[in-house]
Amino acid sequence: MLVLGLQGSPRLHGNTSFLCSVLLKEAQHLGVRTQRIDVARQAISGCVACGICEKEGFCPVDDDMQAVYPLLREADLVVMATPVFFYGATAQLKSLIDRCQAFWARRYVHGLVDPKSSSRQGVLVSVGATRGENLFDGIVLTAQYFFDAVGAAFEEKLTYRRVEAPGEIKSHPTAERDARRFIQHWVSARQGRKKLIFLGSDNTGWSQIAGAFAQYHGGGRVEVQSAGVNAGAEIKPEVQELLGEKGMDLAFRAPQPLKHAMEFVKPDLIVSLGSDAQRTAEGLDVPVETWELGAERIDVDAGETRRIRDDIEKRVLTLIARC
Repeated sequence: MLVLGLQGSPRLHGNTSFLCSVLLKEAQHLGVRTQRIDVARQAISGCVACGICEKEGFCPVDDDMQAVYPLLREADLVVMATPVFFYGATAQLKSLIDRCQAFWARRYVHGLVDPKSSSRQGVLVSVGATRGENLFDGIVLTAQYFFDAVGAAFEEKLTYRRVEAPGEIKSHPTAERDARRFIQHWVSARQGRKKLIFLGSDNTGWSQIAGAFAQYHGGGRVEVQSAGVNAGAEIKPEVQELLGEKGMDLAFRAPQPLKHAMEFVKPDLIVSLGSDAQRTAEGLDVPVETWELGAERIDVDAGETRRIRDDIEKRVLTLIARC
């Protein structure tokens, strides 16, 4: 699992930053992998409304946002953290949010669904100086549509009024406890899920397809990763096309080696797809299930690849039913 913190305050040690850190540190304490992005320290330009994402599904602006897109797709929980600036999010965080129009376009223009969106969630953390009744209304609406665009259910909002001086949040009667309790509950709700790794030779073909189907159909009931004995450079275009025909989106993903997949979690089951994967999996102290697909290469006859794709989906549904 990955908890991704988008810390939007220009103050690295301000009140918002502190609460974001509380969430991430508690997640780390519970054994969850975390990553924090101090958005104000990134070179992320605002959206220029060029319309290319709606035509092609990708943002052409070459800056630090290109490294954020894959993290948003990998994340299981997205933390949107921002102080209140004129009843809205900070300009730096708003630039990141606006650049997620690329995700919106892939989903609502191109009709593609991120397989992991069935289980990803989002939490808003926000701190404001005044007591106004509508203080957080703008930020909550922004968070609602941001989480929808990135494929995350809006799970919780942790918002606190009348907190202005640096460090003042530490003396708030409930804020720190609220943050810890939220992440404890979030992690607890995921304990006991079966952890599956779909292992291929280079994680550019069938293992990616199997992992995507398991994430899509699992709906959070299983924790899924795909990996390769040796990771390839990028997912094969044929894989994107095969899953695109099913309405699924593998954009912004990259192959990963088995070592990385097992760094933070020991799987309950490894499903091997291919002879290299089978030999590697059988050498590990983990239960192994081998799927014989009929073809290890994915660039065979188009009709055959579709048959194997559909066979993988049926196998995945059977596997999930057993979990």
